[in-house]
Amino acid sequence: AAALWACQSTPPGAVQPKDPGEGIQPPPAWSQSGGAAPLSLNYWEALNSPTLEGLIQEGLAANPSLAAMGLRVEQAAAYLDATIGQQSPAVSASLSAARRRVNYVGLPVPGSSGVLSSTSSQLSLGVDVVWELDLWGRLASAERGAVADVEALGYDAAAARISLAGQIAKAAMTLVEGDESTRLATEALALAEQIQANERRLLSGGSGRAESVLAADARVQSAKAILAGAQRASAAAVNRMASLLGRPAGTL
Repeated sequence: AAALWACQSTPPGAVQPKDPGEGIQPPPAWSQSGGAAPLSLNYWEALNSPTLEGLIQEGLAANPSLAAMGLRVEQAAAYLDATIGQQSPAVSASLSAARRRVNYVGLPVPGSSGVLSSTSSQLSLGVDVVWELDLWGRLASAERGAVADVEALGYDAAAARISLAGQIAKAAMTLVEGDESTRLATEALALAEQIQANERRLLSGGSGRAESVLAADARVQSAKAILAGAQRASAAAVNRMASLLGRPAGTL
């Protein structure tokens, strides 16, 4: 048995899947000359924004695709455990007990008014050992394949998590940009309308020019168009963020 055991290419459980949460190595071009530092899966924490972190955590928890990926990783890990277990001896034991009473009818005993009988007890203990020797490396290959499946699914889940977090962070920045653009466009429209009113007042007083009023009117229309575009972009950003968080846009 010891000689046959040496034929195995890989001891059971010797290959362990890598943890995708240990860190991501960014390309050297992204870093300074000091070398690339591993990127944490929770990279957004470095931004020190509780609001952004809350949005990202909410989105990660509510995403059904991430939940399904997590279950697939657990399923693959369970299959890996079962694959490793196939290379180890399986021991099973059984215990049974029986008690038997026999009555000998028709065999009277002198001096006895009853029926002759006897009672016996029996205990049985069984132990089975099943062990499949991996002579040709089939079980070891299956284990390596299961490890690769766990690693692949783990990296897919980590990549999806990073991608979703990045999308939420980008949507949050777009929301801030949309609010600021809307504010600036509102102020620009108010200024254009003020200039328009001044030009019309000067024209009505006889000191203004008609072309100045027309130019002021054009600036007001342009400012209104810019404001409408900023409002549409802001509304689209709200809808985008709501879809990433998995809740209605009206509650954002």
